[in-house]
Amino acid sequence: MATSEEHWEHVYESTPDAERSWARKDLKESLDAIDRVAPRIPCAIIDVGGGVGDDSITSHVAFDDGAGYILDISAAALGINSDERDQWISVIGLNHSFCVGDVLTAPLPQVEVWHDRATMHFFTNVKDRRRYVERAADHIVPGGGIIVSGFSTDGPMHCSGLEILRRSPDELTAEFSEYFDVIDAYEADHITPGGVVQRFAWYLGRRK
Repeated sequence: MATSEEHWEHVYESTPDAERSWARKDLKESLDAIDRVAPRIPCAIIDVGGGVGDDSITSHVAFDDGAGYILDISAAALGINSDERDQWISVIGLNHSFCVGDVLTAPLPQVEVWHDRATMHFFTNVKDRRRYVERAADHIVPGGGIIVSGFSTDGPMHCSGLEILRRSPDELTAEFSEYFDVIDAYEADHITPGGVVQRFAWYLGRRK
């Protein structure tokens, strides 16, 4: 059975950018959410599972002193050497840094905004989800914001060949309630490049 790293390397290497189910050039949902949760603009922000390309928010938002961070478990998603895992790499001429690693274990920076458009829903184990929430809480400054989305209860049961956990906006809110105050929780549709409608739950929170 392939490891998570091997699975995602294969997905990124075998599927063109524009054909991946999560691909989208209209990032209005994420950008509006960032405006709502960011304590200031520009700010330090991490895009969890962000990859690179047109659908990465790092191509569209302003960072404070180059403090934009993109974390992805796939080196192919970031276009960097797969041997350089769990290291933040700055690229000359860009205002952000890359890291190939698992959000549950990789070294993380302190940020003012945490953005995750579809990573947490792969953590079907309650201990992994608890670890995810704790890591977010540890690396978001007090008053900072968090944005997490994933398939809602009416969404698909699998994504990219992997089982996911579907959650309602209220269920997402409950998972983060110990460390975050809810700003908003709602549902919104994502339309894949193939025209399939996927229902997502979104959670916007503020670090206590």
